[in-house]
Amino acid sequence: MNIKYRFGYTLLIMIFVAFAVIGIAYYMVDKTAKRDVQFNLTELLNNRVASIKTLYIHNHVEDTITDLLKITNQNYKGIGKTNEFTIFKQVKDSIYFLIDQRNLEYKRLTPKSINNYKPQAVKRALAGQSGFIQDIDYRNKAVYSAYTYIPELKWGISCEIDVEEINQSLLHDFTIIFILSIVIAIIAALAYNYVSKNMIIDLDKSENKYRNLIENINDVIYEIDNTGIITYISPNIEKLLEYKHEEIIGKEYNQFVGGNADFLAQRLLEIRETQELKNDYKVPTKSGEIKWLHFSTKAIIKDGIFKGGSGTLIDITEKKQSEIALQQSEAQYKSIINASPDVITITDLEGKVLLVSPKALDMFGYDSSDDFKNRSLLEFIDVSDHERAANNLKKMFGGELWGAEDYKGVKKNGSTIDINVNGDFIKDENGQPINMVFVTRDITEKKIAEERVNNVQRIKSVISEINKTIVTEKDKDKLLKEVCDIIIDTGKFEMA
Repeated sequence: MNIKYRFGYTLLIMIFVAFAVIGIAYYMVDKTAKRDVQFNLTELLNNRVASIKTLYIHNHVEDTITDLLKITNQNYKGIGKTNEFTIFKQVKDSIYFLIDQRNLEYKRLTPKSINNYKPQAVKRALAGQSGFIQDIDYRNKAVYSAYTYIPELKWGISCEIDVEEINQSLLHDFTIIFILSIVIAIIAALAYNYVSKNMIIDLDKSENKYRNLIENINDVIYEIDNTGIITYISPNIEKLLEYKHEEIIGKEYNQFVGGNADFLAQRLLEIRETQELKNDYKVPTKSGEIKWLHFSTKAIIKDGIFKGGSGTLIDITEKKQSEIALQQSEAQYKSIINASPDVITITDLEGKVLLVSPKALDMFGYDSSDDFKNRSLLEFIDVSDHERAANNLKKMFGGELWGAEDYKGVKKNGSTIDINVNGDFIKDENGQPINMVFVTRDITEKKIAEERVNNVQRIKSVISEINKTIVTEKDKDKLLKEVCDIIIDTGKFEMA
């Protein structure tokens, strides 16, 4: 479009927007101004009523009160040039005005017939009502009026200001808003024209950059229609599947996805409802090599009608191969743990249990491996060994691999067993500890057997020593004493 025409259209749009803003602004200003007028007049009215009631409390003489109000009224500045109070009372069918009027150069109104008097605020106040209305006053001018009734004096009072004065203030504000809006509209149009002119130039540059980006990123971008025809695919598909993009565009996608054709056809139907699909597939290259690709597709919807889909292809072959290798490694790892005759425990660096081998259930008398999870290792070691176990953990973190240690283990039922525990760190690829692994063996029977062997050895030693003593000692009393000493010292037996 010609720059002059574009600027003209833009200016018209901006001016239209400016008028819309002006209209809304005027409405908001008018509404706010009327609310402010109501609040201010009501506040002034309540303050004047409070003053009158205070005067009435100290002086019940009506003339004295009106004289004081006359002085107050002459000094009243108001919230505008036309703001004034009117105080009145009803005597039979007539309205009597008790103070001079500011808008009559401080002259007092003559009594009026209540039936013929037009201002509604006066009539409502004398009827005992309070409120705020747009009314006419004694000059037949439109006014905003707040009014109320003072029962102690049987007076009515109103506080008014001319509507014209308020509107003049609004007109002044509106004129400023109008001028500013037009100026802003012109500036905005000039700015838009300048920016859009540069944007057209930048758009061409951006399009070239975008094309280069699409053609050089590793991800493949594609688009298909609602029948499965490939309408676009980025040129770097050749790096991925060895096909040139010209060989693919215009053909059905199922020619290039191997054994996934039927499944992807079903997914193409599903995307109409789900709007987006993601999945991983094994896809053959042109030469027959199998690659893992991550498909991410979003539905293209125009006017509520499904037109097809667009998305990306990402080569995740190495990632998938690593995952498969890891799964196989984990399977072997679990087999080793499950087959181990000892209890294998993996904890975090705080000693909280993450995993135990099935052997732990038999050794400690629990029903499920979940009974161990997130519990401290120390909960399964007797309290008497806690300090030693904690010190040994510190040695591990200090780089002192202390080897296997014997402890008293605590079973679920509270009984103890003798256990031998050996621990080490599980480290990441940088050699940093990430978890701890402990191998625990039940050595209760071994300990009992060792104790029996020790007892036999002690008895043999006692018998040997006694035999030597019998040969050398002839005194019976001394012999008996030495035999007792041998039993206690060598045999570690207690005498009754």
